[in-house]
Amino acid sequence: MQSSRVFAYHRFGRLTESVGGAPLGYEELTRILETEPESHLIPHDLHSLVTDYLRGDDIRAQLPDDATIVCTCGPYAQFYFYLREAIGGSFRIIRDVRTACWKTYLLQESLCRPLERPGDVLVVLSHYLKRFLEGKTPSSIDSGRTVVAYPIRPFLPRRTDDGVHDGYRVGYLGRISADKNTRTVLKVAAELQRRRQDVEIHMAGPFYPAESGIADREQLHIAALASSVNLEKFVYHGDLPYEQVGPYLSSIDVLYFPATSSHETYGRVIAEATAVGVPVIAADFAAARELLPAGNLVPVEYSVPEWVPSVPMFSFGRPNLEQSVQKLLDPIYQFILRPVDEVDYYRRAVLDGQLEPNEGPVAPSVDSFLDRLEVSDLPFYSPEQARTVIKDLMPLFSAFHGDEYFPDTARTAVLTAGNADHVTLKLIEERYSRPDLKWQMRMSNFYSASLGFDPKYRFR
Repeated sequence: MQSSRVFAYHRFGRLTESVGGAPLGYEELTRILETEPESHLIPHDLHSLVTDYLRGDDIRAQLPDDATIVCTCGPYAQFYFYLREAIGGSFRIIRDVRTACWKTYLLQESLCRPLERPGDVLVVLSHYLKRFLEGKTPSSIDSGRTVVAYPIRPFLPRRTDDGVHDGYRVGYLGRISADKNTRTVLKVAAELQRRRQDVEIHMAGPFYPAESGIADREQLHIAALASSVNLEKFVYHGDLPYEQVGPYLSSIDVLYFPATSSHETYGRVIAEATAVGVPVIAADFAAARELLPAGNLVPVEYSVPEWVPSVPMFSFGRPNLEQSVQKLLDPIYQFILRPVDEVDYYRRAVLDGQLEPNEGPVAPSVDSFLDRLEVSDLPFYSPEQARTVIKDLMPLFSAFHGDEYFPDTARTAVLTAGNADHVTLKLIEERYSRPDLKWQMRMSNFYSASLGFDPKYRFR
């Protein structure tokens, strides 16, 4: 069996019915791996793998030399890089980066880059993200081993009805949070209703109250009312299971995507909406220009004059309100498809290692944004320093993410790291009672902070 046809990967478990972003992407990558012809798959659990190594167990059967390791584990690829050296392995590693400014992915890159070997591949979701990493990370990235690939087209929703209904339905799908510009949605909604009597506003997505100040349906209605939205023509559909995303998008006439989030790198909802034939009006930010023509984009008024940390997520600015309204009242249905079959390209360039250049144009507006964006406090690690840092992080990672293996050590690990404040201990307790995606993000942030790793951003 050829070495490129053995794949080992973390078995990514769904934590909630409502799923999107990285968890959904990893589910889909797993489906691609499971349909690879003439392939031998070795699924494992990264948390137990790290714990087994710390116990002194032999883990080489789970990470054989002839394998390609596909990192379907979030921003923790550095553990594979460390384990490869620790066990004397020679397997390839495919890692990814799925957000731009989240410090945990930046930490991953700072630690992985010094330990890269020929054959390793970094996968990013957009040319915007690749340009961000090239210009803003201290060790940069190896463009020759970095590919832009997001093989989602076969998994996008399909239209479920003929779209016939009363009124003109303007929809929003995503987090109810400040970084997604939820309050901008409400302001635009009120102005749309003022100009056109039959406008209905439809929203769906989970609440992130720490960022938005909106914690539930009632508070969303209060915020909408404060923005002068007509509540008789305002519907919140809840945090939808992914199976309901297609029907929801099929029921609206146009989607508004005003996000300028520090985590934004692609805008999957844009692809989902256009897959069901719904036009999208979006902020001219991040990868939106890679998916939509200029006529569908709204200029952004940026405002981050002072240094801000990467946590919590934040908005870089607001799309112009008047242009948002005008374009939503007269939208264009058009979508820019990448010129290659995404799944076929992923198989060739990533899984089989037949790297092909797939450079894409980065719009002047995106270049201008990145040129004006400043990042501070990103360390540069030598290979030896990277190995030391990863080794020190492994007990924390094992304790936080796998208490069934170390049932009594989570608190001990925090105490040993010198971070036993009451907030951290509360998070540890939440880990046992509510292991959902929000908890995972909070613990990932703590995990980075335990090193004093805290990059900051401002916009010149």
